Amino acid sequence: MGGKAPIGYDVEDRKLVVNKEETEVVRYIFNRFIGLKSAAAVARELNNQGYKTKAEKPFKIATVRGILTNTTYIGYITHKGNRTTSGNN
Repeated sequence: MGGKAPIGYDVEDRKLVVNKEETEVVRYIFNRFIGLKSAAAVARELNNQGYKTKAEKPFKIATVRGILTNTTYIGYITHKGNRTTSGNN
């Protein structure tokens, strides 16, 4: 695994490992999006409640959209341009 790990994960020995604290934020984002149906509303709510991104910055609409559309959260990994399942689902 190269590059930055998405929120909810850390990289250990070139593998993604679940970060339990960040996982709660990811679940919150998905659950709130179901209710609010708006990435902007979710970002606003996250920031109002003091949540921060992995880089300790406020959430932007694009950040929330990126999380909602990141295939890693449904068990897909992209390696050298090929998308495969992680084997955990």
